[in-house]
Amino acid sequence: MKLHNDFTDEQKILWSDVWWCHAPGKRNGFCESNEGVSLHHICGRKGKYNKSTLNGIPLCLKHHEQYTFLDKGELLKITIKFLMSIFYKLTEEDVLFYKEHIMYYDA
Repeated sequence: MKLHNDFTDEQKILWSDVWWCHAPGKRNGFCESNEGVSLHHICGRKGKYNKSTLNGIPLCLKHHEQYTFLDKGELLKITIKFLMSIFYKLTEEDVLFYKEHIMYYDA
């Protein structure tokens, strides 16, 4: 996976074994593509807590280019579900990011 962005090395390691796009789709609930997957900032790069691990999701080139058509709430829920499945422990920044974007998780 291409990881050229401002996520920390520790955050990049969490996603290093993920080779499929996490956008909703037909293959086990995910996109069918596994080509050109890169880490996307769901709520953008700017913002007080947007460097949170909860703000990242692997997307294929097609979905990364068309991210504005994707549902932020759904992407955030997919990310937190994946991170919990690998027993990721939330950081203080993650909790603050979650609180700042709670409207997406409750929808």
